[in-house]
Amino acid sequence: MYKTKRRSSAQQKKISSTANTKTDPEKRGVIYLYPTLAIISINILIVVAIIVFISAKLPPQVPLYYGLPRGERQLANPVLLILPVSLASLFITTNTIIAYFTKTNFLKNVLVVGGFFTALLAIITIVKIIFLVL
Repeated sequence: MYKTKRRSSAQQKKISSTANTKTDPEKRGVIYLYPTLAIISINILIVVAIIVFISAKLPPQVPLYYGLPRGERQLANPVLLILPVSLASLFITTNTIIAYFTKTNFLKNVLVVGGFFTALLAIITIVKIIFLVL
């Protein structure tokens, strides 16, 4: 009748390794969570540093809204310097959630790198504003 094939040890290892992909985060592609959490932590530390250390030294209004026409419309309260970093953290969180449910590794990497550059640009914007007014 039917002959059953015996599996080699290499085939057995391959089958057992594919069975563990649902439990092992590195094989499932969730390794990107660690850099994302590090970026969000750095953003939170920058927000706290702005609130605690730098807001007392800043003038009553700082130029934040560069897209608006020149004048008072560009000026904002120094506490609103938290806004770019907070929006970047929200963007990173959203990208991480989307990347978690995405199957392709390329899209996961694009989302994580996009979040990293968003955070980097937000930090650069805040630093440039602070050096401009100090």
